[in-house]
Amino acid sequence: MCRNLLVICCLLALTAAGCGKRPDPFGHQVSRAGDASLRGQELLSEGELRRAEKAFERSLAINRGIDHPGGAAEQLNNLAAVALTRGDLAAATDLFQQALAINRDLGDAGAAAINLANLATVAYRAGDPAGAGRLLEEARTMAGRSGSVRVMVQVLCQMAGMALDRGDLGAAAQLLEEARPAMRGVQVRGSWNYQQGRLALARGDSAGALAFFREALRNDRAILNRTAMAADLMGLGNAWEAQGDFSQAFFYFSRACQLYATLRSRDQARLSVEALRRVNAAGGLGRSLQPYEQLLEPPWSDPACPPPPEAGPREKGPTPSTPPKPAGPEL
Repeated sequence: MCRNLLVICCLLALTAAGCGKRPDPFGHQVSRAGDASLRGQELLSEGELRRAEKAFERSLAINRGIDHPGGAAEQLNNLAAVALTRGDLAAATDLFQQALAINRDLGDAGAAAINLANLATVAYRAGDPAGAGRLLEEARTMAGRSGSVRVMVQVLCQMAGMALDRGDLGAAAQLLEEARPAMRGVQVRGSWNYQQGRLALARGDSAGALAFFREALRNDRAILNRTAMAADLMGLGNAWEAQGDFSQAFFYFSRACQLYATLRSRDQARLSVEALRRVNAAGGLGRSLQPYEQLLEPPWSDPACPPPPEAGPREKGPTPSTPPKPAGPEL
């Protein structure tokens, strides 16, 4: 998973028919769909992709069965997020496009902006940064039409992350500054602080990077965005490494490794082991890497969630050991 992923799992309003209230069959089905979607979010955040997919499919079926296209679009987007996490870019593209078509028809600019941002993530992972940039510009326009502060900040942070990847620090700083006045809510503060940490590292300000990554971790932990937390931990490891404190760097890289392994993010777990190996040697720490290397050994995941291929395009972060950060479920 990557920080650029804007999984929309908007919770549907739960409608209970209590004593003295008229029966509400439609509201009851909306509630069932919301419960299934919420369960899918939890499972996705835990790396349980097959079970998350079943939960989202159940929610999709309920929404289609009551002719609720907005709810169906949300679940198509969530199913696309599962496909993207597996590395199935073709399936992810198809599902995101289905969700986008529905949201365009509904005139839901905010949801359409998220679909476009997610399609940009797919294009970036497929090795098409120019296409990703065009999709993000369209997402930015749609976010502006929607009036949603949260969506706009997420899109701006995603654009800043891409600017950092190509080494354009000025553009990244400008985008993050544009997002600053609208940065409300813990859901977006994690993304903003994470990209600020990356920018500080790229500028050689390791102390500033530590402060930003700590704040990102605090905010991402508050909403239990596990993949984002793992990237925060990697950022903290990189910042300590830049300061020459290899023991602290090892501590944070080890925590990131264990979390990535729990989430079945094998490629990112491998990057964290490489970081552990690097700081262990640089600092002469003499620490055993066996507990972390064992995390990379099979069995890794269930048949529905095979490890991603060893070769192929991979997003770049500020250093080889810091991956871009997934935004996680948007509640």
